[in-house]
Amino acid sequence: MAAVNLDRCIGCGLCVTACPAEAVQLVKKAEDEQYQPPKSGAKMFMLLAVERKKNILSMR
Repeated sequence: MAAVNLDRCIGCGLCVTACPAEAVQLVKKAEDEQYQPPKSGAKMFMLLAVERKKNILSMR
C-alpha cells in the first residue's frame, strides 16, 4: 500500500495528479495552520541561521 510521508510533503499536489486511482486529495488548512514561506532568499537563510544557532546552543 502506498502512503504519503507527511514529514516530506510540501503540498505541491504532484501526488494527487500522479495517482491513477484518485486515492489522494489535498485539503486546505485553516489560515492559522498554513506555513508562510519567507518572502526572499535572504530572509530564508536568516531564519535558517537563527534556527541552527538555537540547536547548537541547546546542545551545550
